[in-house]
Amino acid sequence: MKYPPFCDIILIKFSGIDANEIVKCSKIFYNNLRKYINGQNGMVFRPVPAPIDKIKNKYRWRIVIKGKVNSSMLKAINMSFKGTENAKNTIITVDINPNNT
Repeated sequence: MKYPPFCDIILIKFSGIDANEIVKCSKIFYNNLRKYINGQNGMVFRPVPAPIDKIKNKYRWRIVIKGKVNSSMLKAINMSFKGTENAKNTIITVDINPNNT
């Protein structure tokens, strides 16, 4: 099942005022992750709206990754930012083993 403590959970969060930009940015990030992370290194779940998808007029989406945090995983996440530079109104955060989702 790959749940902690046997693996790590990585939460990639996207937030901002432009819903279309967030969806586009999360899909670009997801497609990049799929290139760099194969099934043996981790499982990447599709981008979805956060459980509370809008707070203070900011939309929120997220991607969940299950796997071991190691240098190759961190490199894959860093390389996945490629193509999201033009998203000026989107904030992307990476949370490893979050307490709250």
